[in-house]
Amino acid sequence: MRVVDVDRKTLLEETFKRFDVDQNGFITLEEASSILRDEPFRFPPDKVLRLLKRFDKDGNGKLDYREFSGFYAEAKARYASRDHHDLWCHTCR
Repeated sequence: MRVVDVDRKTLLEETFKRFDVDQNGFITLEEASSILRDEPFRFPPDKVLRLLKRFDKDGNGKLDYREFSGFYAEAKARYASRDHHDLWCHTCR
């Protein structure tokens, strides 16, 4: 594994732990909402819910670390590209 990959993984793990407020190993809807409602994202709550549902593969209403890694990467990518429309557009998928 390259140093850059290790750094990204460490950063993602730290981010997961920071938002897993109750430290139960999952990011709940409330915890995920706080991520995307605040800077730098500032996504509306209804769009956060859609994103959570999209990445909640087992449908338990929360994200484990693996689901969170996809969720957070997608949010960062969409924010960076400022392409919020595609993230939420149901007819675009």
